[in-house]
Amino acid sequence: MAYVKENDTNSSNSISRNGILSKAESIINGERQGTYGNAEDSFQTIADMWSAYLNTEILSEDVANMMILMKVARNSSGVYKDDNWIDICGYAALGGEIQAAKNTNNMQFADNERISSSNINIDCSKGDK
Repeated sequence: MAYVKENDTNSSNSISRNGILSKAESIINGERQGTYGNAEDSFQTIADMWSAYLNTEILSEDVANMMILMKVARNSSGVYKDDNWIDICGYAALGGEIQAAKNTNNMQFADNERISSSNINIDCSKGDK
C-alpha cells in the first residue's frame, strides 16, 4: 500500500525515530498530562466506562492496547501522519508503565502473603503428653 502524506501542520516532511520518541515523551510527560491529568487514572476511567458499555472487564492496560490498535487502523488507511506513530509510542510507554506497576504490586502482595503465612506457627505438641 502506498502512503500519502497528509498536508497538515502536525506533520513534517521527515521525522526520525528519535524525533518520534522525543515527541511522544514530551506529550505524555507534558501536554497531555497537563490537559487530561494522570494517565493511570484516565486509563482506569476509560476502562471502567468501556467495561460497563461492553459488559465485560476491561483493564487500564487494555485501554493502551486498544488505543494502539486504533492508531494502527488509522495507519492502514494509507494516509501517513506522524501523529499516529507518535501516539503509538506514547500509548505503549503508558501501557507498559501501568502493567509493570500492577505486576510489581501483585508480586509485593504475593510476597507479603507468603511472609504472613510463614509467620504462623502452630505447635500441635502442647497438650499431647
